[in-house]
Amino acid sequence: MVDQTRRLISLIVKTLNDMKAFTIVFLFLVLGLSVIFMIFESDETKNFGSEIVTVYRMIYGDFDTGDFSQGQQVYFMIFAFLLSIVLLNMLIAIMGDTFNRV
Repeated sequence: MVDQTRRLISLIVKTLNDMKAFTIVFLFLVLGLSVIFMIFESDETKNFGSEIVTVYRMIYGDFDTGDFSQGQQVYFMIFAFLLSIVLLNMLIAIMGDTFNRV
């Protein structure tokens, strides 16, 4: 039992270590979209922090595209594609590669 647990813990630690590149790409994507939404936002009361929270909430499906401008809708569709297809595929590949090494 200790040997099996040791392998699983080693797998988790190495996977987290290998996810550094994924985390950097993910953060740049979130920060970039936050800047884009801040540029398109007509409301002057919004600040960069509130836009980061908006993008973070969009990641988990809490969004309403009805009040997006046309430019925001285009960037939202690009964001949704990148997040769901590219980044999830990258994450699965990292985890699979780490599993094969361990």
